[in-house]
Amino acid sequence: MSPLLDKRVSQISADEMLKRFGGPYFGFAVVDLEDDIREAYVLNSLPVSAKRFVAAHEIYHLDFNNVVNNHFLHELSATLAGLRVAPIGGLIVIFKTITSVERIKLYTKRFNQ
Repeated sequence: MSPLLDKRVSQISADEMLKRFGGPYFGFAVVDLEDDIREAYVLNSLPVSAKRFVAAHEIYHLDFNNVVNNHFLHELSATLAGLRVAPIGGLIVIFKTITSVERIKLYTKRFNQ
């Protein structure tokens, strides 16, 4: 499926992302193994290359959710998966992340949990 690579990936607005997942994420994966739910969401306002990066990152989470127990290593692996698909999109997302105090606080909090 172009441009988002997979039928499990949907685009949603920033307001919907905040309401459903509690933060200003670029994407979010929902995995419920008990109910066999695997869905991913990508922020619809991103440039296409960034959407492709985020989609590949979230697809990694869908497919390898319980493979790595270390949260940081799991995120790093998902990021590398996204960079293989859309390196320019990855650079856009990285730049948007490191220039946003709100996102830095969000991700710091998540990694410290």
